[in-house]
Amino acid sequence: MTDVESSLSLALRVLRRAAVRITGGDLRALSLSLPGGTAKTVALLAPAFSPTPSKIEADLARHPKTPIMYVVKSPGHAVLASAERGEVDLVSIEPPAVLVGGRWLLDLKTEEGVPGAQHRRGKMPWGQLAAERALIVSPDPMKQADIADAAMISQQAVSNALKTLDDFVVRMSQGWTDKETRRLVDRWMETYPGPGGASTFWYSLDSPGEQAKAAVQLAQDLDSSPLVSGDAAADLIAPWRLPITTRLYVREMVDFTEAGFTPAEPRDATLIVTVPDDPTLWKTAELGKQTDIPLADPLIVLWDVLRSSGPDADEAAARLREAIEAKSESKGKH
Repeated sequence: MTDVESSLSLALRVLRRAAVRITGGDLRALSLSLPGGTAKTVALLAPAFSPTPSKIEADLARHPKTPIMYVVKSPGHAVLASAERGEVDLVSIEPPAVLVGGRWLLDLKTEEGVPGAQHRRGKMPWGQLAAERALIVSPDPMKQADIADAAMISQQAVSNALKTLDDFVVRMSQGWTDKETRRLVDRWMETYPGPGGASTFWYSLDSPGEQAKAAVQLAQDLDSSPLVSGDAAADLIAPWRLPITTRLYVREMVDFTEAGFTPAEPRDATLIVTVPDDPTLWKTAELGKQTDIPLADPLIVLWDVLRSSGPDADEAAARLREAIEAKSESKGKH
């Protein structure tokens, strides 16, 4: 059996695990029955390596009429981001995961963890991860009680978290802070699974900045506590490139047609709105707030920028990360 045949055989097992049935067709037009009875036909591709952005673009051009479903041994950031946007479908062999139409049918987070992350089962440690985030983005050293408030956990849980972070944090007279921002950012980026949650997708001809203002205003009017993230937020924190899309986190779903948006497919969306699984986003967003527009904290923004589209996303993320690390120097650690 060739490597491709082995991958495809394993992919069929993963699909069955996600309650996806093969009803006919061949690899060029494979007929699937999704959970709930929805039918879909895909072109199944099994590259030797996780596809790059340019490879994904070329494959989409070669299959303009049939949706692509990639089968990869372990998904890289490019294909994972493309699948999360609904541009392609994805079957991951290790860890087992299925993402169809921008929706998880077998979730990396709940099944085997995200690529590059520590293996996790059970309840997601949002509080621990928020504590790490707070220590990085806070403009000043933090008392344990302040960390507990920002992370939405008890002071005992904070004490336990600080013990696990012994190599990364230091206690000063004013409170706790990170020893070296870069190292703690690396740790957080490797372990954070993403905010998760359910998303809706919207389209507007207005600029991303205007879209962000309109969406925020409507969400605030409806008491949905919006937080701007992604390109639009990065442009306010560390300007580098023109925003392409706007990402918004809200506490409850909002119908944005009232703000001039129309519902869109994930691949066409200019506004992505998510009700996150991570409940700590709003608390850490309060740390070091500098703009009138409600922004997610800089690390959440960095996470989203790294997964955004555009050839210069990595450069924009690097500029944002530089701003995060430079700000930590004002704490007087260096």
